[in-house]
Amino acid sequence: MVLPLIPAVIGLGRLGFLGYRAYQGYRAVRAAQAAAEAAMAADRARKALQLAQAASAAQQLAQTKARDEPCGDCDDAKSDDEEKPYAGETPKDKPEDFKSAKGRRGSIKNSDGSYWEKDFSQHGGSEWKRWPSLKDFERGKGRESVRPDGSIR
Repeated sequence: MVLPLIPAVIGLGRLGFLGYRAYQGYRAVRAAQAAAEAAMAADRARKALQLAQAASAAQQLAQTKARDEPCGDCDDAKSDDEEKPYAGETPKDKPEDFKSAKGRRGSIKNSDGSYWEKDFSQHGGSEWKRWPSLKDFERGKGRESVRPDGSIR
């Protein structure tokens, strides 16, 4: 490495010494800039590594979900009975299983006492609203939306 001519070496006295000090300051500034650039590069590399790890984790999660979902041929696959718990059990399908609720638009199922009411809003298609009991309906508690095929919406 070839060093530039430093005035102190030539022997210019105090002026040469000040020039050498300026040169040392310049070198310190350049070293600080190089360190800052190295730190920024390390930060970029760390962020890229984090993104790669996040992408890898997302890919593994997607593969796990795909692996854990039941296939149509497997024993673990959901049957139509599980997906449609109220198939053929609506007041329209079996009116003999229901009695009218006096003073109400709906019907009460004889076997379990659940309250069923036709959905007249038609926002989600032709549906039935099912409450576990008439008291739950009166108190405004949770209900289920049952499609005509018996599946829950």
